[in-house]
Amino acid sequence: VAAATTMTRPRRVRGESVRTTALHDDIPADDGSAAVYIAAWERTLPPVVSRTVCPSRLRGVREAARTLLLALLCFAAISAVVQGREVEGRSMEPTLHPGQRLLVNRGVYVRVNAERLLGWLPGVHLETRPRYVFHRPRRGEVIVFSPPVGGGADLIKRVIGLPGEHVRIADGRVYINGQRLDEPYLHGMQTACFGPWCDLTLSADEYYVLGDNRAASSDSRLWGPIRAGTIVGKAWLIYHPLADFGFAR
Repeated sequence: VAAATTMTRPRRVRGESVRTTALHDDIPADDGSAAVYIAAWERTLPPVVSRTVCPSRLRGVREAARTLLLALLCFAAISAVVQGREVEGRSMEPTLHPGQRLLVNRGVYVRVNAERLLGWLPGVHLETRPRYVFHRPRRGEVIVFSPPVGGGADLIKRVIGLPGEHVRIADGRVYINGQRLDEPYLHGMQTACFGPWCDLTLSADEYYVLGDNRAASSDSRLWGPIRAGTIVGKAWLIYHPLADFGFAR
């Protein structure tokens, strides 16, 4: 050891005393006892540093576990808000086409019933109707909702009439509260309607929805308005095929 001090034990002759000079000031002179040798040996030992060492393998396992947990939490949060859907049928052409895949934003139309959350408090009286956290469906937005009749797969249509509005379809046009609705996404296509759902006033929880392909769409003209509670979310982003990548409008 480079830092060690080398010592030679002095020869002792029977009947004679041996004297040596200490190699260091803090080592006592040899007086014939073992103290000098013990002190010299302690001087050659390296200092002991007390520390806790975490093995690198254990650190790697901990970091991997944290990363995995964070990824799972992010995946769960995203899955709760955004879901994928595939377009089936031609009722939304030319805006959407069969086989396209899009992301549906489920969080934008979240509703909260304040009466259920805080109604148990004494003396608190709140409105029982659910309130939207962000905003309610807006006219012109493309939405996904549960079918009002027959069950089956979710449907995708465009919001035309809002709660409380009067909707009338006549002469191939849509009128909201007596005003003709401008619909540039139809590219000049007319809207035909025959039946009881061509002239009505929506209740406080109803929406009137139509497909963009008015000649080949089963919508509110056939089965009436939909309830707010059946709305799954807003069609947000087309991600497949890549050539059609963009926002669903």
